[in-house]
Amino acid sequence: MALVRAGLLAAQPARPGRKTPEWLLPLSSIDSLFSRIRKTVRPLTADTAGTDVNLNQFASMPRGAALGGIVGLVSAICEGRLLVQAEGDDVRFSALNVSTPSEGPGVPASAQPRKVTVKELASAWGMYPDVIYRLMKAGLLAFNLGDDGRRKHVDRRDAASFESRYIVVTQLARTLRVNPTNLSDRLIDAGLVPVSGPKVDKGLVYVFRRDDLSRLNLREVLSRPTYRSRAGRPRSGSSRRTPHDDVVDSTTAARMLDLSVQQLSRVVRGGYLPEHEDSRTKGNRRYLYRRDVENYRAAFISSSELQPLDDAAADLKCTRRQFFIRFVRSGRIAVEKAPHGETYVRRAQVEAVAARVAR
Repeated sequence: MALVRAGLLAAQPARPGRKTPEWLLPLSSIDSLFSRIRKTVRPLTADTAGTDVNLNQFASMPRGAALGGIVGLVSAICEGRLLVQAEGDDVRFSALNVSTPSEGPGVPASAQPRKVTVKELASAWGMYPDVIYRLMKAGLLAFNLGDDGRRKHVDRRDAASFESRYIVVTQLARTLRVNPTNLSDRLIDAGLVPVSGPKVDKGLVYVFRRDDLSRLNLREVLSRPTYRSRAGRPRSGSSRRTPHDDVVDSTTAARMLDLSVQQLSRVVRGGYLPEHEDSRTKGNRRYLYRRDVENYRAAFISSSELQPLDDAAADLKCTRRQFFIRFVRSGRIAVEKAPHGETYVRRAQVEAVAARVAR
């Protein structure tokens, strides 16, 4: 709304009497703003990349703060008073760089790294880091591994590429000031097909293509009085009972395995417990085959061959750390990691070691 008040964006009032946002931003107004910015943008090259900083970081520098925050920066860009750079035709705010040689000695040499961490990117996009990890897993957001081979980083160009092609429903809902769950249901009911989400690839939130979204009239979608939704209580006549006796819901399965629902979800995502697919099932619930749950319990939870590592350490009268140092690292006892996260050891190996210790 700060850009609207500054006259850089035009907003339209929503239809009165509806549960919709007070103001809507036409796509033509957004395109017009970026068209004005595009006229003052020069290409980003390898020779100049090392002397540029991101627009948001420039706003915190002395010269950027003197221009009046992000609104002042956008005004300065549109008027040609601030030189910015972009790679290719991407002129989104997250991809714009500002030349900094005129900032003087107060600008740090490494003001803008080419890569950002997952936590930094999540903070910039206003979402949880787990959402970023799911986008990486779905193949929508490219990433690189750090020097330790584990920590993930995202190149700013890849982040800008994602923003130019996709939009996360929580970001759109925040802009429109609506509930993200209801917005997802409305968009899907209007014919928009998500590329990722809870019902697509078990993602945390729905992700849509910007090109598909641009073809919709969001004001009309938000003003529809009815739409199909699986949120909330089921309607009268619907049922959430188990389809048949060979199937159990996730809560029952978790009790059968002495696991939490989160641990059970980890096992299901790993493919160790296939989900039951039945079009007759009502409500937004997960069902599993009873036989698979019982087999999993026999293989790990109640197995006569396996024993939890903590129990084995207690039998040998040592701590978990001592158990690893004395028996696991020496190769005398092998460990097995169960899909739900528990560590097990072979009961026969523990008994053999206990017999030697007792001598």
